[in-house]
Amino acid sequence: MVTLTGSDQVVRELAHPATGAIEAEKVTITDNKEAGVYELWVDGQTAAGLLYNEAGTRVTILATAVFPKFRGKGIAGNLLGGVLDLLRAEGRTATLTCPFATAFVHSHPQYADVVDPTFPGNARSGHGRIH
Repeated sequence: MVTLTGSDQVVRELAHPATGAIEAEKVTITDNKEAGVYELWVDGQTAAGLLYNEAGTRVTILATAVFPKFRGKGIAGNLLGGVLDLLRAEGRTATLTCPFATAFVHSHPQYADVVDPTFPGNARSGHGRIH
């Protein structure tokens, strides 16, 4: 799980898309519906996961994790941005309970429209913000 500490690593993880660290053509995001996890794959290896729960058209983002060898490369930001882009395209919304997801949306306001207005989770509280 990504820990928000205000460190340079967190700032790099919040970057979306990764700045050349991982080539875009080598990255895919899949939805493992059985496990309730969006997975980001790099060259056929699972690099990160985003744990979620669904309720109708709303997806609650519970936690984001990046395997150690892929940390510090913007992978978490790529995964979260990709999932939010997908939810927007599908006309779905997100409730944010994951601190990293909350910080990501606060630092990327272009995703604010994907946050569920009725059930925003931590999005309105500022929880998880990096100051």
